[in-house]
Amino acid sequence: MTKQTIVDVSEQKVVPVEQQLVNFNGAELMAVKANDEKIYVGVKWVCKGIGLSDDQMRNERKKIQSDVVLHRGGAKLALPTNSGVQEVLCIELNYLPLWLAKISITPNMRLNQPELTQNLILYQLKTRDVLADAFLKKEATSKRSKPRKKSVNLVFRQEMDIAKTMASITGVKEGIAYAVAMERAEQKTGEDFTSYKRLLPAAIHETGFLNPTQIGERMGMKARRVNQLLLEKGLQAKIDKEWRVTDGGKEYGEELPYARNGHSGYQIRWNESVLDVLAMMEVM
Repeated sequence: MTKQTIVDVSEQKVVPVEQQLVNFNGAELMAVKANDEKIYVGVKWVCKGIGLSDDQMRNERKKIQSDVVLHRGGAKLALPTNSGVQEVLCIELNYLPLWLAKISITPNMRLNQPELTQNLILYQLKTRDVLADAFLKKEATSKRSKPRKKSVNLVFRQEMDIAKTMASITGVKEGIAYAVAMERAEQKTGEDFTSYKRLLPAAIHETGFLNPTQIGERMGMKARRVNQLLLEKGLQAKIDKEWRVTDGGKEYGEELPYARNGHSGYQIRWNESVLDVLAMMEVM
């Protein structure tokens, strides 16, 4: 006679890493994903869901721990329950159909326990798939919630290529197109391209850096008054609701491209030499 040693399921070093209650046929089944990447289900919850008596439940627990095949899928896991953390007998999901198939549907059960019989058949046919789907769907949702971002370099190049094409086809100035491209790249990547925006090509005139507000602060007047003086001197003109530098104003300022809040265009930056021109106008 060959003696066969059955490994005690309590000796298996399986640690739960994720636990959830899964609704099935009006009952809740305790399912656990462990550190071995396998899914386990609480035996007690399955037995109660089927409708087995306490005696029947004890017999099934013994069967799982002593059966030559089923014991390989058994594990006792420390799980939080309503009564605190307890050691719970669980069975690996792949062994669940085999265990349930070993619960015989007797003629007496069919006759006297028709509801239990139907529950058992339902559990035998569908429980494994329902529990597997509960974890697979959660993993799929988790992966979808963390979409992979394109690299900053790739996004930047794509946006710049589009901007260059738009500039060549539509006649939009490259500076404006590139400013829009950088803003879009910022939105897609979350990176700050302010330093690079300063390198955008300016309109071809002498470099300037003062805006009307800054000029006004130096001269003790409002920006609106500064714009009016620049207009009266013929250094700027309003075209399509935007101030544009005139040919006469190119000696004192330049147009720099910008893109912010979904808008793009050119804004005028004035040289310090314009301060003397405006000061003389105020004196006159």
